[in-house]
Amino acid sequence: MKVIIFVDPVAGGTSVYYPNYDYKREDETEDEFLIRCVERRKSIPAGVVTHTIEDTELPTDRYFRDAWEWEE
Repeated sequence: MKVIIFVDPVAGGTSVYYPNYDYKREDETEDEFLIRCVERRKSIPAGVVTHTIEDTELPTDRYFRDAWEWEE
């Protein structure tokens, strides 16, 4: 499953947005669905740069999750 990550402009940390795949339309691809999630911008601030990754790429140890950083 893919997730959307971005740097929160208020908190300054890396945020992970888990899309609700129950709302994916049958006639759209996964990429189209993720674009629609970003465009809705309820949980993702307007104007931030987002990246789509597989959830398996996230660190499994959540102990230092406040220290996660995104490097391109």
